[in-house]
Amino acid sequence: MCFFKKKTTVVETKYKKEDPVSFIYNGDEYIGWIYKVYPKDNCETIYDCQIGGQCPAIAKGIKEKDISPRKE
Repeated sequence: MCFFKKKTTVVETKYKKEDPVSFIYNGDEYIGWIYKVYPKDNCETIYDCQIGGQCPAIAKGIKEKDISPRKE
């Protein structure tokens, strides 16, 4: 048995997990959802976004300036 708990840190970011967004990836605009958030030390947040539904793809390493909110 392991009695150690994983330490988690709460970081305030502009977008949260599963927020609907549109973003620029490789020069094209996509719509999707936030999949994972990577806060950085130099105040630049990096996101992974999910594209598609039934057979999704993950767009990795998207900067916060390339993301805009989307209304459903």
